[in-house]
Amino acid sequence: MRKLTLLFLFFFSINSYCQKQIGKPENKISQRFYENLDSLKTKYDLRDLRETDTPTIRIWSPNEIISLEENPQYIFHSDNGQKAIIEKRSLPMNFNLDSLFQVFRTTSNTKNDQIHIDAFPITIELNNSNSYNLISFYKNEQLEEIIKTIRKENSIGEVRKEIISNLPAGNYRYGMTGLKIDHLPKQDKSDFYKKIESEILKKLRVTEKNNPTEMPLIVIDNIPRFFKDLNDLTLSDVKDYEIINDNRKLIYGTRGRLGIIKVNTN
Repeated sequence: MRKLTLLFLFFFSINSYCQKQIGKPENKISQRFYENLDSLKTKYDLRDLRETDTPTIRIWSPNEIISLEENPQYIFHSDNGQKAIIEKRSLPMNFNLDSLFQVFRTTSNTKNDQIHIDAFPITIELNNSNSYNLISFYKNEQLEEIIKTIRKENSIGEVRKEIISNLPAGNYRYGMTGLKIDHLPKQDKSDFYKKIESEILKKLRVTEKNNPTEMPLIVIDNIPRFFKDLNDLTLSDVKDYEIINDNRKLIYGTRGRLGIIKVNTN
C-alpha cells in the first residue's frame, strides 16, 4: 500500500511540474479580455492557446487578429448590422518567434490598467509549452512600434486593403467609427443609371479604379443609399436628380466631401 501511495505521489509531482503555467491577468484590461476569451475563440473559430503547446503569439486589435505561429494567419472581422464578417488569410513566415517572445516579454508594461471608454485596447497572447500569458494595453509606444513592424514585414496593410476592397456594399463597424463600402454597378445597368453614368464620371471622376471606401454620397429621397440602389431605379421611377460637386456639398459634411448624387423619386 505504501508503495502505491509513493507511486501516486511521484506521478502527481511529475504532472504538477510539467503542467503549463497560466499567467493570471495583471490589469483590468487583461481581466476583461480573459473573461470573454472562451466566447471570442468560439466566435472566430480559434484554438484555445491555453490548451496547446504550439508556440504562438496572437495579437488582438480593433477589427484584426494576427496569429504568429507555424501557420501564421490574419483575420479581419466586422459586421454590417445584420451579420458578422470574418475573413481569414494566410501570412508569410517573416518573423522569428523566439525573438518576438523575448521582445514582448521584456517590453510589456502591465501597470497601465485604466480603461478608456473612447478607445479599443490591444491584447497579446503569448503561448508556448511552458506558459500562457496576456499583455493588454491602450498605449505603449514600444509595443505599438513592434506591432507596426510586424504588420509592415508581413504586408498586413495590403492584406487588409484587399479584404476591405472586396466587401459587399454596406456600412461596417470599424474601430470607434465606421466603414462605408460602395461599388459601381458592373453589369445589367438600368436605363436611369445608363443616362447618368457619363455625368457621374465627368463631374465626380468616379471609375471602377476608385477605392470602395472613397465614394460619393448617394441620397435617394433624403436617405443615404448605395450605387446598387441607384442602379435599381428606372427612368420612370425618377422625378428629378442632381449631381453636386461644388460648395453645396459642404452641407453634408464629411459624408459629402467626394460629391453627392441626389435623387427624388415619383
